[in-house]
Amino acid sequence: MSIFSGFFQPNDRNDRIIKDAKDYFSSRYDLFKLEFLEKSSKIVGGILMILTVVISAFVALVFFAQALISWLAQFFNTAAPVYLICAGLFILVIVIALLGKEKIFINPIVKMLSRIMYEDDQSDNEKIGGGDE
Repeated sequence: MSIFSGFFQPNDRNDRIIKDAKDYFSSRYDLFKLEFLEKSSKIVGGILMILTVVISAFVALVFFAQALISWLAQFFNTAAPVYLICAGLFILVIVIALLGKEKIFINPIVKMLSRIMYEDDQSDNEKIGGGDE
């Protein structure tokens, strides 16, 4: 007889441990699915919000450009130089955006995604560390 022979025989204790383990892993899998759903919906919502802001800004920029062209055309008595001035302003804005793309675009997006992906980890750490104070 081996020391482990009693362990491998079916009994109520082994069945309960196996059932508890299955329940635990099933609960962990369900939790993972819910957390994934929550985080992915926040990411999709953030992307849709950014797209809405970009499209709205573009439409506003078109109207602003048209108003600027109409206003400046009164001073120049022709529209040709005004269109060049407006194009120059847009090129200047594009150059500034490209030079500051790290601060303007990349860092805020990375912060938003990291906040969404790791917000539960940070709140769990605060709960654990908060009781020691």
